[in-house]
Amino acid sequence: MEALLSQFTFLSDQALHDKNFDPAKIEDLMKLFELEVYKSWAAMELEHENAIEEAKNSMREAEDYLNSIMDSAMDDFRRFEEELESRSKAELQSLVKVAETAKKMGNSMEKAATIASKKYMEAAVHSATVSMKSARKGLSLNPSKYRSCSKSSYPSKMVLWVFGYGSLIWKAGFRHDDRLVGSTDHRGTPEYPGRTVTLEPLDGEVCWGVAYKVSEEEDEQIALAGLTMPREHEDDVDPMYLEVREKQYDVKAYVDFFTEPTAITPAVSGVMVYIASPDRKLNRNYLGPASLEEMAKQIIHAEGPSGPNRDYLFHLENALLQLGCEDKHIKDLANAVRRILSERKLTASRPSEQ
Repeated sequence: MEALLSQFTFLSDQALHDKNFDPAKIEDLMKLFELEVYKSWAAMELEHENAIEEAKNSMREAEDYLNSIMDSAMDDFRRFEEELESRSKAELQSLVKVAETAKKMGNSMEKAATIASKKYMEAAVHSATVSMKSARKGLSLNPSKYRSCSKSSYPSKMVLWVFGYGSLIWKAGFRHDDRLVGSTDHRGTPEYPGRTVTLEPLDGEVCWGVAYKVSEEEDEQIALAGLTMPREHEDDVDPMYLEVREKQYDVKAYVDFFTEPTAITPAVSGVMVYIASPDRKLNRNYLGPASLEEMAKQIIHAEGPSGPNRDYLFHLENALLQLGCEDKHIKDLANAVRRILSERKLTASRPSEQ
């Protein structure tokens, strides 16, 4: 381009001084000039297009990089969301299970509370001032034979409260030890030990039973004296003595007693209860856990001075039902005993009204 400009300057001077100058030379130069200008413009256009393409490529790379970052971030977010959702679902399912369990427990406790409080629980706080004759023959679960004691009506003097479970629920006056698991003297023999219920401490668990109030000092002494009497005279004088009846390595404890499942404040505090030790070194009659079938067969064979072990089981099942407390384990065990007795064509002993 600079060479063309120099040649154009030279021809212009020549045209001014030479009268014979041919104008065609300038025209030819102008064509060359136009061609060079076009080439320069084309080169600039190409360079511009290349710059644009490079810019586009840079933009695409930037977009791809940004997209990859966004995709990675979204993947991380989705994983976090899935983990959070999984944890939330697990927590929600756990809460649902807790709610369902609480609802079932509430329904069960409400049912038990409704039946028991109306029929037996409040009325079960029994005064031992009834004749010892009636106590010996067994306390009926008829509510009319109980005296309901509200908290405000408790006497101000010291009284003895005794919590009874197992056979004490239906027969508070029965002198024999048929509460301890594996008792060998009343519901079984050393050869065929019977199974009766025992109470062991366990946090969070509830034991349903009956609280008896003994307000007279003489009655307390009789209940705790530990005297014995020959069986031929047991219908004449009542030998219902807790220290004899609950003698098999029991420990006396004093606990709170509630008449309502949802109550926070106990109806009575300091209720005496006997707790047996599961330590076989201390409690020779403790048989320990066993399968339902094994316990049923053992109960069928066991029989002692107080009668067949199966009678104890059927009485306990019936007494709990009358209290409004259906115990699944007791029910299943009783049904297993009945089934085995039926298979052996034996007549199962049924609980009679005491």
